[in-house]
Amino acid sequence: MGRTAITTNIFVITLVCSALNIASAQQAQPESIDWQDDAEAAVQMAKNDKRPLLVYVTAADCLHCRTMEKRTWRNAAVVRAVEENYVPLRLTAEKHGKSIRQLNVQAFPTTILLTSQIKIHNAAVGMLSPDELSQLLSRGPATVAQQPVPRQ
Repeated sequence: MGRTAITTNIFVITLVCSALNIASAQQAQPESIDWQDDAEAAVQMAKNDKRPLLVYVTAADCLHCRTMEKRTWRNAAVVRAVEENYVPLRLTAEKHGKSIRQLNVQAFPTTILLTSQIKIHNAAVGMLSPDELSQLLSRGPATVAQQPVPRQ
């Protein structure tokens, strides 16, 4: 085999390896939710689209929030359910104090489901696993608009 053929083969092998590395890096990218961070815009979007609002309330110094963001909010099934059925809104204690007080949030993380009419349907306080969040979401959009909020 001549020097040109060897160089060509090395080039092709390098090109194939690079393509495989790019493909595996893209597959390794974690799923993510396209969070809204403007409460007024998210509320308007929920009303216009007639979709429930999913509110995730977090704080910078919240360890359980970081764990939930790494494990739960990046789970493929959770991402798919949120993106297909909800308007996702992420409120941070540092930036959205007034909105958080209006929702009467007392601890972080808190996850709140609101109807498209912006009435609280369900909420969970504390870190949720992907399965726990999926259960909460499954009680969401199909029933949110029709059922009143249960009184405790």
